[in-house]
Amino acid sequence: WSTETLPGTTTQAMVINRAVDTEVLFDDDDDAYIFLEYEVSTGVIDVVKGSKINAGSVEGPFFLYNDQAKNDILANFNAKRVEFSCGYQTDPNSSLDSFTDFQLLVENCGGANAVTEANVIGTWNNTSINSTIVFNADKTATVTLSGQPVDSGSWAIGADNLVTFTGAYSLSITASTPGGPLAYLESNLTSGDLIADSTEDGIMGYSNSVKEGLACGFESGWNDVADEPSSFNSYTDFEAVVADCGGAIAISEAFVIGTWSSTYNDGGDIIVETTIFNANGTGNFSETENGTTVESVNFTWSLTNNLVTLNATIGGITIQDVRALTGSNSFTIYSEQSSWSSSPDLSTLDSVAEGEIWTDSAVKQ
Repeated sequence: WSTETLPGTTTQAMVINRAVDTEVLFDDDDDAYIFLEYEVSTGVIDVVKGSKINAGSVEGPFFLYNDQAKNDILANFNAKRVEFSCGYQTDPNSSLDSFTDFQLLVENCGGANAVTEANVIGTWNNTSINSTIVFNADKTATVTLSGQPVDSGSWAIGADNLVTFTGAYSLSITASTPGGPLAYLESNLTSGDLIADSTEDGIMGYSNSVKEGLACGFESGWNDVADEPSSFNSYTDFEAVVADCGGAIAISEAFVIGTWSSTYNDGGDIIVETTIFNANGTGNFSETENGTTVESVNFTWSLTNNLVTLNATIGGITIQDVRALTGSNSFTIYSEQSSWSSSPDLSTLDSVAEGEIWTDSAVKQ
């Protein structure tokens, strides 16, 4: 036996974590309820009183509730919390989703990253549907579809770091999350009431909008004198570049583990960069110039949501890289280094411009 907080409540319930090995019988007079299962697609919750479980017939975990727990679970349980895992996309041919659902999706993708007005202001293109939205500094915005104006209105950043555009014919809400950029849309085409609430009248999922200047292959540039990027970019910018490349290609740890190298000519000097990923989560980066080793750094690495994160410390300087495979032997990389003038907060990947975006055409040996 153990206890567990019921989803959507503060109520504790007893949990059986294995199949019962003896018959369990609950009479109608017993003050106990059995929660067997729920159906995500319909939200139906199977809670019964006065029932019998035969030995070995139900695999754990299942729950035993008292009367108050039963009332709480039926009143507050959100079956869709499980359905809206990060990566979910609305299928408008079968059903629509609500803004409340979108909030769950954002939560399941790690929550919304911090965002500033400077991150938002500009022109954003969605080539998948040939649309453009321009966010102006005066908080107005315009939307075009196939080059033709279709809506205009205002935009704002909420305390929850969600960016909301409200127009005459559409409502769009976007979020930058650790799981990728997300968007929620209501329009007169979906019979939406243009109100961010629990009404299921919108579509949501991964956002394909990319800010102009952040196309696939974009790089921040490098200042050799200052030994740092010539201009700083944010992790949100990195997400936009990866999105314009079609998103991060699915990879496994087995794919990453091994030796990767790239060779290039730097003003006549032959530079070879080698990165070794070990199976135990450690690794080494080394650089040679004309055959002589000029740098060697040990690091740790992990793989989450198809993104490879490297962390290293050398000479008191902390370094973090996030890598996405965006093409055949082509990685788009976001880096932050504690010694840069942008004073990056390496514990937070957000919309603050304090890092570098670059590409690496490494080949696995």
